[in-house]
Amino acid sequence: MTHNWIFLTVIAPELLSVQLLIILERQAATQLPRGKYFSPFANLLETSSTVPTTNAISENDMAILDNFLRIKPSSSTMSLETILIRTRNKPSVWLETMSENEKDNILKQAMTFGHTYVTNFREQQKNIQKQIEERLAEKKLQFEENRLNIKLSVSKEITRYGGVWSVDEVDGSISNHN
Repeated sequence: MTHNWIFLTVIAPELLSVQLLIILERQAATQLPRGKYFSPFANLLETSSTVPTTNAISENDMAILDNFLRIKPSSSTMSLETILIRTRNKPSVWLETMSENEKDNILKQAMTFGHTYVTNFREQQKNIQKQIEERLAEKKLQFEENRLNIKLSVSKEITRYGGVWSVDEVDGSISNHN
């Protein structure tokens, strides 16, 4: 009896390891020998040399956005993006390094182009919303077409076997088979 338990405790991790190996090989197939990225080209190595090895910055940005959404749930995307960019870029420190004349010119430009930025942002939002609505309409149309095709194929199958039957015909057929 104890021999069976020992055998099972040895076999169970082996089976789990084999299954895990299969899953990992499937997921990492492109990085393993004969995979697409096993020995990358020089230009790919050069291009990817500046890519950060972690996504800590993105995670921090998402944490900041999440906190802002909790504090101000009705904030617009543009205002949240502005706060995040200001937090990251520290423009006040940058502005302090400039002369008064340069600072005034930059602030005037910002005030001049601020309205244009907001208008462009709203236009972009409208375009995105329009694209979403168009895609949803296409999907709905495709769904309806698929549904109609299924109904047609089912009705063809029914007619292939003799058509639509009435309740009396079905009862008569059942009684004849009994």
